[in-house]
Amino acid sequence: MNRKILLTFAISLILIHQIYMHLRILPLIDETYSHLFFSGKGFWTSLTNYTTTNNHIFYNILTSFFDIFIVQEVLAMRFVSLICFWILLGYIFWYLQKNTNFEIAFWAILLVGLGFSQSVFSVQGRGYMLMSLCSFGAVHQAISLKKDSFFEQKKSQTFFIFWHIAGLFTSPVFVYTTIGIYGYFFFKASKKTILSIFISGILVILGTFLVYLPTFLYNGFGNFLAAHQDNLQPTSYIKFMTYILPICVRELIIYLIGFPTYFSFFIFALLLFLLFYFYQKIHTVGKAWLQYIGVSLGIMLVFIIFTKTFPLYRIWTYYGIFWAIICAFLLVSILPKTNTVGKVLIALGIFAGSFVQFEYAIGEFYDKNTVQYCEKLRDKFQQMAQKDKKTYLSKDAFYGIFWLRQAGKAHLIV
Repeated sequence: MNRKILLTFAISLILIHQIYMHLRILPLIDETYSHLFFSGKGFWTSLTNYTTTNNHIFYNILTSFFDIFIVQEVLAMRFVSLICFWILLGYIFWYLQKNTNFEIAFWAILLVGLGFSQSVFSVQGRGYMLMSLCSFGAVHQAISLKKDSFFEQKKSQTFFIFWHIAGLFTSPVFVYTTIGIYGYFFFKASKKTILSIFISGILVILGTFLVYLPTFLYNGFGNFLAAHQDNLQPTSYIKFMTYILPICVRELIIYLIGFPTYFSFFIFALLLFLLFYFYQKIHTVGKAWLQYIGVSLGIMLVFIIFTKTFPLYRIWTYYGIFWAIICAFLLVSILPKTNTVGKVLIALGIFAGSFVQFEYAIGEFYDKNTVQYCEKLRDKFQQMAQKDKKTYLSKDAFYGIFWLRQAGKAHLIV
């Protein structure tokens, strides 16, 4: 009974937090553009039109389906992210309760569900939460497979390949996750399993090529590459190693922790110290996740240095989920045994702290000038809608089009 009460309590806290974020976060340019020009135009446009990396194809295909049934546009474009978030929480809870215990599973979903970096994209009409779900699914399969029995279980093999294809079909930047996982595989594999791992990689490549084939045929492979050109600008190794990489690492730590710069570094250093100090007390499954994080980050760092590319911080959202899970293992190792009341009080403290973190982090997450500009545009077009005032808008003025449609006044657009 106590477990049911605690689980219901945790879900309630996360749900309140979700509703608050959904109402608090203004639909900005990226997600409105994605909805108006891709998912809002249906399955075929989402599948074939890749003029910009804003088209997270698999996400927009799924959204185009729900867009038929959900009238409220903001909810329609965010619905898939919300569903993926709750599927992810259920997946984490099921996996950890099955392989560890209820206490670790309880703290894991609470920390994942209330942390800024790992939950902010659950209320964004973008593909990052879907990719985070795919990341967790693929890593779960990677960690769960034993050293001498890679892919002997057809079910595990099928899910492993599916998660990779789904993630890559959402956005090509999922390749960073794929490289980290396969690097971990080769680190963990024995001579008997190298061939199986290689074959799975071929299947992932072939599957990804097939799902992208309509995009290549209709949109052109050259246009597909051109959409990513801005992310592949040449730079020298000296500039990358001494300027770009240190800044990116700094911003990534701040994003994942979600507090002011020096406080984020302090918390990060404290977590590393506590993990080192309490390592022996951490559950075996937690140690396996720590091993994965260490190996995969090392492999990806080599790839990043070799290619001189560093993915945008939001691509690393799934590491926020992994760190939240590690913190759950750490919390159980540190805390003395507490009763239900004690757990509720600690959970309430985390819940209250999540709002403090959110209010700080959201101000850093979005450029303040951009937010203010978008708020002015929203207010302007909402006033037009109230006055039934016709307005001349070009196709490029998509943000205005979005707000007039949101107000049910699309007929005012001339």
